[in-house]
Amino acid sequence: MKGKTACLLVAGILSLIVGMAWGTVFPVNKNMWTSSFVLYAGGWSLLLFALFYFVIDVKGIKKWSWPFVWLGCNSILIYLAAHGLVNFLSTSGFLMEGIVKRTDARWHDAILWLGVALIQFAALYGLYKRKIFLKI
Repeated sequence: MKGKTACLLVAGILSLIVGMAWGTVFPVNKNMWTSSFVLYAGGWSLLLFALFYFVIDVKGIKKWSWPFVWLGCNSILIYLAAHGLVNFLSTSGFLMEGIVKRTDARWHDAILWLGVALIQFAALYGLYKRKIFLKI
């Protein structure tokens, strides 16, 4: 298992290096999804995957990752809800209004978006507990 982690790390580092090198010739551009961007973003993705694989599967530290399990079980549903069915930001504004009023304006967006995340994860947890999963 540690060999898999090492392979993922090496692949991630190589992808980052190749992406940055290729970016000197063909710019790293997210909007156009250039090949240099794909290599660069893929490198970071592999590095994060290696970290999570090592922590969760190799070391067995799993409890912290349960919210991601809930998200993975209904990812399409929460995506659809967030992009047209439910105004989570408005709901967060209503629920977090008291906290927002008592904090500096610099923190308002962070508090509101934290509220959005908490609402979404609470909904996902409820669906997970009731074994409700959107399948396509």
